[in-house]
Amino acid sequence: MKGTIRLTVLSLAALVLAALVLSATCAPATAQVVSGDWTAGLGGSDISRSKEVHLDLRVDHARHFAGGRLAETAGLLLPAEYPKHTLFYSSWKIVSAADWSSGFFPGSFWLLFEQTGDVAWRTPAETWTAGIEDQKFNTTTHDVGFMIFCSFGNGFRLTGDPAYRDVVLQAAQSLASRFDPVVGCIRSWDFGLWQFPVIVDNMMNLEILFWAAANGGDPLWYDMALSHALKTIDNHLRADGSTYHVVDYDPLTGGVVDRSTWAGYASDSTWSRGQAWAVHGFTMAFRETAEPALLAAAEAVAGYFVDNLPADGVPYWDFDAPGIPNTERDSSAAAIGAAGLLELSALTGDPLLQRKYYDAARKILLSLATPVAEGGYLAEDGAGQPLSAGVLMHGCAIHPDSYAGGNIPDESLIWGDYYFLEALGRYERILPP
Repeated sequence: MKGTIRLTVLSLAALVLAALVLSATCAPATAQVVSGDWTAGLGGSDISRSKEVHLDLRVDHARHFAGGRLAETAGLLLPAEYPKHTLFYSSWKIVSAADWSSGFFPGSFWLLFEQTGDVAWRTPAETWTAGIEDQKFNTTTHDVGFMIFCSFGNGFRLTGDPAYRDVVLQAAQSLASRFDPVVGCIRSWDFGLWQFPVIVDNMMNLEILFWAAANGGDPLWYDMALSHALKTIDNHLRADGSTYHVVDYDPLTGGVVDRSTWAGYASDSTWSRGQAWAVHGFTMAFRETAEPALLAAAEAVAGYFVDNLPADGVPYWDFDAPGIPNTERDSSAAAIGAAGLLELSALTGDPLLQRKYYDAARKILLSLATPVAEGGYLAEDGAGQPLSAGVLMHGCAIHPDSYAGGNIPDESLIWGDYYFLEALGRYERILPP
């Protein structure tokens, strides 16, 4: 992509100035860019429908607020810097393009560009997308899907730039290199004492393989992604629709060695973000394959997710966490789950389930789009002032009680902000049952 997305000193200065202006004057959404929109066959974004006025106002306001938060962050960063989670809500922990979360920041700008039709959002989207390009050669992690598809994937979908497509295809090739035909899965991690760890999060990164196989890549990538999804059904799902976080395989036989957790409370508990990844990931996999087993899996994990939500629709960090209700929530799991439930409501053929998923997603979005000062999760006080460097509050990245340790149980999370924007866009595009 040489010569197409490289910044000059002058363009960087202009970007920072534009970001600062946007943070103060960001206008509410007035139009949508729907080029390549996956929901085009599900009703489209231009079909009017009756919704509760107060929720519509919440959605528009939340997007406006999110734009201001993201623009202000852009004004403080260099193009090679990416926000991951806040530090006591006052600033961001900054990571490099090699971090698993790097794609969500430029991806958020692409979603704002799509949902508002405002070309001003394209500049920061392109800038922070460009900084991730080298990750297309990253063969050390399954997260290359998050990094590249949220940034370059959205970029190609919304602009048609062939240079973006080429980056996505190379990243898919890198991810495919981690597939083991004996296990039938893509290896998630290269660290730790596991033999061949596969985490439920990995379902999300199958999308880049499905897409690439249909858009000029190796057709075998489709088979790899489908194999991984079906193996995840066999070995990650419990009978009640809940999920294990980590399944360790024997690479010599393909058999399961152990089932455990890394970010959840215990091996036999259900980490809420992992369950949300499953809802979103199995739904996507069914969309891409029309495989009945994947729809059944999506409905099973969605049923568990919805049936175990607290009254406001935002789950605790683990569905089995000790101390409920006096423990942390995870707004990022809520956002991911809402986006997945909305799509599943349009794909399932069961009218009762359509209504169940759609109504659950609406409940979640209403909580997320309501300011903290009014009992919600949007990082805004009663006077309309931000309470965090991020968009949503009360995200739980890693809890001290989890096996992984760490101490970021209550912050704003960049992936929560990204999937919140994705869910807002889907809510406006997908017809209610």
